[in-house]
Amino acid sequence: RELDRHNHEHQDSQVSVRIGLSVGEPLREDQDLFGSSVARAARISAAALGGQVLVCQIVQALVAGTGDFDIREAGQFELKGISGTQTLSEGIWRR
Repeated sequence: RELDRHNHEHQDSQVSVRIGLSVGEPLREDQDLFGSSVARAARISAAALGGQVLVCQIVQALVAGTGDFDIREAGQFELKGISGTQTLSEGIWRR
Protein backbone atom coordinates (compact mmCIF):
# COMPACT_ATOMS: atom_id res chain seq x y z
CA ARG A 1 0.00 0.00 0.00
CA GLU A 2 2.88 2.35 0.77
CA LEU A 3 4.41 1.71 -2.66
CA ASP A 4 1.07 2.39 -4.29
CA ARG A 5 0.82 5.65 -2.35
CA HIS A 6 4.39 6.59 -3.27
CA ASN A 7 3.81 5.88 -6.96
CA HIS A 8 0.60 7.91 -6.95
CA GLU A 9 2.35 10.88 -5.33
CA HIS A 10 5.61 10.62 -7.34
CA GLN A 11 4.64 9.93 -10.92
CA ASP A 12 8.17 10.74 -12.11
CA SER A 13 9.98 8.29 -9.78
CA GLN A 14 7.75 5.24 -9.44
CA VAL A 15 8.99 2.07 -7.78
CA SER A 16 7.93 -1.34 -9.06
CA VAL A 17 8.67 -4.52 -7.10
CA ARG A 18 7.90 -8.20 -7.56
CA ILE A 19 6.58 -10.04 -4.52
CA GLY A 20 6.19 -13.79 -4.03
CA LEU A 21 4.58 -15.29 -0.94
CA SER A 22 4.74 -18.80 0.43
CA VAL A 23 4.16 -20.33 3.84
CA GLY A 24 6.50 -22.47 5.90
CA GLU A 25 9.04 -22.54 8.69
CA PRO A 26 12.32 -20.94 7.60
CA LEU A 27 15.63 -22.14 8.95
CA ARG A 28 17.78 -19.50 10.63
CA GLU A 29 21.55 -19.43 10.66
CA ASP A 30 23.19 -16.30 12.05
CA GLN A 31 21.41 -13.43 10.29
CA ASP A 32 20.23 -15.49 7.31
CA LEU A 33 17.00 -17.35 6.61
CA PHE A 34 16.87 -20.30 4.24
CA GLY A 35 15.02 -23.54 3.59
CA SER A 36 12.33 -24.77 1.22
CA SER A 37 9.75 -22.11 2.17
CA VAL A 38 12.26 -19.31 1.54
CA ALA A 39 13.34 -20.85 -1.76
CA ARG A 40 9.72 -21.28 -2.87
CA ALA A 41 8.93 -17.62 -2.07
CA ALA A 42 12.01 -16.53 -4.04
CA ARG A 43 10.96 -18.61 -7.05
CA ILE A 44 7.40 -17.27 -6.89
CA SER A 45 8.78 -13.73 -6.71
CA ALA A 46 10.92 -14.39 -9.78
CA ALA A 47 7.76 -15.40 -11.70
CA ALA A 48 5.98 -12.14 -10.84
CA LEU A 49 5.96 -9.02 -12.96
CA GLY A 50 6.86 -5.60 -11.57
CA GLY A 51 4.05 -4.42 -9.31
CA GLN A 52 2.61 -7.91 -8.97
CA VAL A 53 2.10 -10.02 -5.83
CA LEU A 54 2.00 -13.75 -6.60
CA VAL A 55 1.00 -16.27 -3.94
CA CYS A 56 0.98 -20.05 -3.69
CA GLN A 57 -2.25 -21.97 -3.11
CA ILE A 58 -1.88 -22.20 0.67
CA VAL A 59 -1.39 -18.43 0.99
CA GLN A 60 -4.47 -17.93 -1.18
CA ALA A 61 -6.47 -20.16 1.15
CA LEU A 62 -5.22 -18.30 4.23
CA VAL A 63 -6.05 -14.78 2.99
CA ALA A 64 -9.15 -15.51 0.91
CA GLY A 65 -11.60 -14.82 3.73
CA THR A 66 -9.91 -11.74 5.20
CA GLY A 67 -11.51 -9.22 2.87
CA ASP A 68 -8.21 -7.36 2.42
CA PHE A 69 -7.39 -8.82 -0.99
CA ASP A 70 -8.97 -9.75 -4.24
CA ILE A 71 -7.44 -13.01 -5.44
CA ARG A 72 -7.40 -14.12 -9.05
CA GLU A 73 -5.72 -17.12 -10.59
CA ALA A 74 -2.53 -16.16 -12.42
CA GLY A 75 -1.96 -19.55 -14.03
CA GLN A 76 0.37 -22.52 -14.00
CA PHE A 77 4.08 -21.85 -13.53
CA GLU A 78 7.22 -23.94 -13.63
CA LEU A 79 9.46 -22.68 -10.85
CA LYS A 80 13.20 -23.31 -10.99
CA GLY A 81 14.23 -26.13 -8.65
CA ILE A 82 10.64 -27.09 -7.77
CA SER A 83 9.18 -30.17 -9.44
CA GLY A 84 5.93 -29.98 -11.37
CA THR A 85 3.86 -26.98 -12.26
CA GLN A 86 2.57 -24.70 -9.54
CA THR A 87 -0.78 -22.92 -9.54
CA LEU A 88 -0.18 -19.31 -8.51
CA SER A 89 -2.66 -16.55 -7.84
CA GLU A 90 -2.32 -12.80 -7.83
CA GLY A 91 -3.16 -10.89 -4.68
CA ILE A 92 -4.57 -7.44 -5.32
CA TRP A 93 -4.94 -4.92 -2.48
CA ARG A 94 -8.41 -3.56 -2.01
CA ARG A 95 -8.29 0.22 -1.89
